[in-house]
Amino acid sequence: MNVCTFITILAICFAPVALIGQAGTRMQAISTASLGATDLRGLLSQVASNPPATMVILDSKEKEWDEAFANIRREDPFAIFNLHFVPLTVDQGAGNELREREGWPEQRPRWAILNPEGKVVADGASLPTAAQLADACFSARITSKIEVYRQFLREHPNHEEARRAMLREMLETAERRTRYALSVPESRNESMFSTVVSIGSIRSAFDNSDSGGPSAQQIENLPELTSEADERIWRDYCTELQRYLQGVTWQSSDNANANATNTLVIRMPKPITSAWAIFSPLTRATYSRIASSVEDALARQPSSTTLWRLWVSLQKARATKSMTVLLANLEPSPTVPAGNWPPESIRTEFIRNCREIGDWEAIQDLVEPIWNFQKTLGESLQPQTRNTGGVSFNLGSSFFNQGFWTQNGEAYLEALLMRGRISDAEQMMRTWESGSGWLGAFTSAANIAQKLGLENVSKQWRELGEDK
Repeated sequence: MNVCTFITILAICFAPVALIGQAGTRMQAISTASLGATDLRGLLSQVASNPPATMVILDSKEKEWDEAFANIRREDPFAIFNLHFVPLTVDQGAGNELREREGWPEQRPRWAILNPEGKVVADGASLPTAAQLADACFSARITSKIEVYRQFLREHPNHEEARRAMLREMLETAERRTRYALSVPESRNESMFSTVVSIGSIRSAFDNSDSGGPSAQQIENLPELTSEADERIWRDYCTELQRYLQGVTWQSSDNANANATNTLVIRMPKPITSAWAIFSPLTRATYSRIASSVEDALARQPSSTTLWRLWVSLQKARATKSMTVLLANLEPSPTVPAGNWPPESIRTEFIRNCREIGDWEAIQDLVEPIWNFQKTLGESLQPQTRNTGGVSFNLGSSFFNQGFWTQNGEAYLEALLMRGRISDAEQMMRTWESGSGWLGAFTSAANIAQKLGLENVSKQWRELGEDK
């Protein structure tokens, strides 16, 4: 049973939704590209490409419909359908043509569910409840995207692309339902209009940004899901993930397979886990079992970018050992520079994740040894100077430069301040003053201190940068 193959499977099962043969384009996730269409024909073309159904909202510029449907689409029992949403105006473009075709009154907000053939199977002029929409879907024999995949997999049980796509659908649906269960309001980037196709004259068109994970404040203040909610929201995803992994035939791998794994992971546009799983004891337990295998694999391949990226994504869901414990159990190859461990790209991703969830201790544990190594290295070269063209150049100063600050120093300083270690942060900047000629670090440090309300410290560092 080869660990590299195990990791390859983990990476694959979270890969983007792929086309499934001839029907692939009809089983894709919510589209986010702009069709550029301005008429009913363009709308119906998009409807046909998004089974099991599309929901159009003719809202007549009424913002309360925006907000209501942003919540309704993630509320049970309607959330599982994850319909394709298209907001339209009632008096222009595709919205106007659809209204005329169906004989709906002018200037009245309306919702409608269209099947892939473009037929309206349910509609209404007042705001529905999630239960009413779910009933409408059941009455029209509309199934969820997850059920579409399940039916397909009953006939094609070895179709890995479909199973990967179903896992991704399950994950995104669970995220939405979790936010609703925890009463997390929809943000601008999480609204239904961040994942819809622009057709005709659409009043709302937001960025297609990934909703990301919970903030540090949410992690601190929000409770875990109840056992009932956890089972209802996350059980299917966890079960399907484990079933998929159990069906793997383990084989030995070679360098070519390892390279293919690296390529696959680099191409993934989204994290392989959900940070919202932090509120799901069930999912954290599943991720922890995966993390244990990843950590065992890192002991054998401690410089593997693939393994590190998998571990960092699991760490964001608090499903791993601490970075300190992990590093204590790893031995890098003897040719790996001490100041470049763990790999630089992994440090950047790890620091970003820790900032998002407010784990400043983890950042300090990661960067402090790197800082100390660089400091010692710089001090050892401090007395060595050379004169080039009449200019004295301190060899030690090159080890505290802009690149080092951006990659390590800034995060280390912020972690010290966030943990209340003001004197250590001041000592750090004095060290920087004596060992670097790059003034930008003082401006950066002053800005961080100012954001934290440390006005005196901020002023001191700003002056240091100006007078140096």
